[in-house]
Amino acid sequence: IPPLQLAGVSRALTQDASLTDDPLILSAPLGILPLGTTVTALAAFNENGQWVYVEVMDFAGGRPARGFIPLSSLE
Repeated sequence: IPPLQLAGVSRALTQDASLTDDPLILSAPLGILPLGTTVTALAAFNENGQWVYVEVMDFAGGRPARGFIPLSSLE
């Protein structure tokens, strides 16, 4: 797996998205980000489908989180 090339682009979700910490295994989601949530897209990840590594500033209890969401939730 190649290393991620980090950047930072703010985007709003165009649909609900499952946030996961491992898109290869497709483990249980960390949570659901609702439509309209602003995320910072940090990198693209194209193993096992199209994924985007994102940061969300207010995920659980006001704490930030990073994880992967489907690219389709940003299109």
